[in-house]
Amino acid sequence: GKTIFPEPRLSILAFATGFFSYFVALNLFISGLNKGGTHKVWPVGNTAPFWATVSAILILDEKANTLVLLSAVLIVIGIFFLSRRGEKEADMERNMGVPLAFLAAFIWGILVVPNKYCLNQGMSPLSFLTIMIIAAFVSNNMYFLYREGFEEMIRDIKGLYWGLVSGIIALFGGGLFWQLALSVEDASRLAPLLGAESPIVLILSVLLLGESPTYKSIFGIALVFFGVLIVTTFG
Repeated sequence: GKTIFPEPRLSILAFATGFFSYFVALNLFISGLNKGGTHKVWPVGNTAPFWATVSAILILDEKANTLVLLSAVLIVIGIFFLSRRGEKEADMERNMGVPLAFLAAFIWGILVVPNKYCLNQGMSPLSFLTIMIIAAFVSNNMYFLYREGFEEMIRDIKGLYWGLVSGIIALFGGGLFWQLALSVEDASRLAPLLGAESPIVLILSVLLLGESPTYKSIFGIALVFFGVLIVTTFG
């Protein structure tokens, strides 16, 4: 059975995973968005599913299914088209964000390895997720207090409220479903499914915000969902 109270080495590994995922990689990605054009940085940051698939095959020694690799490539290409914008190339020299986003995506991708390892060793998905979120809470709040101070943290109570609500839904809700899936399935097969995030965001933006998708966005949606269909049906 799964262990609710894991041994120290697994707890340390889960804490480190949370630190590198929700603090290091996340801040790298945000810094990338600040230093480069979003239409270039966003698709690079969303190549994490590809790196997760490759890491699972190379490090966890999972079977290198050709269809799984094909789906990962299709999803990465689809995310690229989804993230394209119609602006001119005038600000393309501001590309310092690209290497930061690439590093963030690479970190997110390879972190599937310690995640899967802990679950394979009997750690429960809820325990792993809880320790990850504790690591995120501690590291981000310590950094914010160091940079801004306590008064700035409590200045906007409404912002704190919505941050708490979104954190519970995204981290506990989505994160728990991901951990449960990872505990029963190969990481290389699940990783490409993370690419479904971008088309879902685009669809919701059309339905709820009234935005108009471009032909490139529609093509990107087709590629991503075709990739998901391949890995779920034939992978």
